[in-house]
Formats: sequence, C-alpha cells, structure tokens
Amino acid sequence: MVSALQEAGSGTSAGIALLTEREREILGMPRLGGAIKDIADQLCISLDTVKTHLHHIYRKLGVAGRVEAVLAYLNSK
Repeated sequence: MVSALQEAGSGTSAGIALLTEREREILGMPRLGGAIKDIADQLCISLDTVKTHLHHIYRKLGVAGRVEAVLAYLNSK
C-alpha cells in the first residue's frame, strides 16, 4: 500500500488528491516556511500534530521536505 501511495503521489496532482483538507490547509499556509510552532499556534493544534500532518504530506507527495511539498502543491494548481 505504501508503494501505491508513493507511486500515485510523486509530486503529481494525484498525490495532491490524496491529501486531507487539514493537510491542504497546512500546505496553503503563508507561514509554512516559518517555525512549526507558528503553524501549531495559528491552527490551535499541538506541535506533534503538525509534525504528523507534515510527515503524511511528504509521504503522499513523495517529497523530502516542506519546500518540495509546497512546490508540488503550487505546481498542481
């Protein structure tokens, strides 16, 4: 199943389609380049929750970090 996610989500619109509404919200945040604490504070969620969402985003999009994830998200629009 993981390989199917990675295959479908290699930065393509198919990968974006796998994201939850909250994961899309996090990717679309203007402060995503800032500290994870800023994201957590703005969304009123814990640091661990933000980290978990980011981990899921990276896996679904087949990317290694926030910059690649944001670029994949922006390129899909």
